[in-house]
Amino acid sequence: MGIALVACNWPLLSVDAMRAVTNHNVGYALQSEGRVDEAIAQYRAALGMLPDYADVHANLGALLAGQGHHDEALQHYREAVRIDPGLTEAYVNLGIELASRNRQADAIETFRRALAIDPQHAAAHYNLGTALAGAGRSEEAVRELTDAIELAPTNAAAHSNLGILLASAGRIDSAIDHFEAALKLRPGDREIEANLAHARALTPRGR
Repeated sequence: MGIALVACNWPLLSVDAMRAVTNHNVGYALQSEGRVDEAIAQYRAALGMLPDYADVHANLGALLAGQGHHDEALQHYREAVRIDPGLTEAYVNLGIELASRNRQADAIETFRRALAIDPQHAAAHYNLGTALAGAGRSEEAVRELTDAIELAPTNAAAHSNLGILLASAGRIDSAIDHFEAALKLRPGDREIEANLAHARALTPRGR
């Protein structure tokens, strides 16, 4: 009886594509070790051989943003989500870049796209809440920050920002609870201490 051969449907990669994958993997390992400049060089080499490598665009964007090269980072995030619309992290990072430019409407839309992919993404809820607050949409912001805290209870910034919104809405007791939670996570934070003291002063008994 002869040997049965099974056809393989795996995609065949070109030499350049295989090299690009290798560069990406090396870059990711270097990034994990904190060797940022070397990781960037590997990612650039990967894109030189495979320009439509979405994961590389996303990772390179994150490293460039960390080095303060925000314009270039924005371009890479845009490329990442264009090539692969399912990259949640790239949408979140793109939204952060847009929000930093005070483009709140665009940022809000981008964070919502991230949540359409992954409704349980805590960072997307947090950043969406922050962007909504910046746009003056406080009630929506409260909901998003509440969701963020439910998914990531140790996010001190989410507790603090939610406390500010609740205090502004006159919900002082709830605000105090979140300021206290934030302060436990960030002991000695002067801004949180000041907000907590102010909120306590607004209670009948100075809770």
